[in-house]
Amino acid sequence: MADTSLTDAPVDENGRTLPESIRIGSTPRITPNELRLIKAQTGASLEGLMNDPADAMQVMIYLRLLREGYKPTWDEAGDVAADLSDEPPDPSKPDSSTTSPPSVASGG
Repeated sequence: MADTSLTDAPVDENGRTLPESIRIGSTPRITPNELRLIKAQTGASLEGLMNDPADAMQVMIYLRLLREGYKPTWDEAGDVAADLSDEPPDPSKPDSSTTSPPSVASGG
C-alpha cells in the first residue's frame, strides 16, 4: 500500500496545502465582518457556535487561516489543530522580554 499522507493533506481553493496546526493565541479577536462571514458559512450565530467547544475552536482556526492568506472551507478548517500559545516576544521591543520582572531581578 502506498503512503498517501502527503497527498491527503487538505488543499485550499488557492492550491495551498493547509497547515497541520496554526497559532491562534490565547486571546483571539474577531471583527464584525468576520462575525458575518462565520454566520454566512455556518448559518449559526457566534453565540450558538461558542456554546460548543469544537465549534468555538473551529471558528478561531477558520478565521486565523483566512488572516494568514489561506482559503479553507469551513470543513477543512475543522481538520487543522489550534496552537493556543501566545505569540513569541518581539526581541526588538525591550518590554516584550520574558525575563523576570525588575522586582525579582533586583531582589526587592
